[in-house]
Amino acid sequence: LMAMYDDRMPGLKYVSFIEEILPFTDLLPSGTLGWVREFSPLLMEEGLKKVEDMRVVLRGEREAMRQQGIGGNVSREMN
Repeated sequence: LMAMYDDRMPGLKYVSFIEEILPFTDLLPSGTLGWVREFSPLLMEEGLKKVEDMRVVLRGEREAMRQQGIGGNVSREMN
């Protein structure tokens, strides 16, 4: 863990050591904590981009349906 996450989370090596010493403390492995800490901002950013892309697509679809006169009672999308 120290080789992978020491620059990002220097205290993780101590958490891992305590986790190994104490019994039944491996409920959420410290390697998982390090991975989440490192990659969760990237995952959130990508997820938000995909949500915005989906909104753009839905707006375009709704506009195309209105122009064709299909689905006159299309509900309003979240802004």
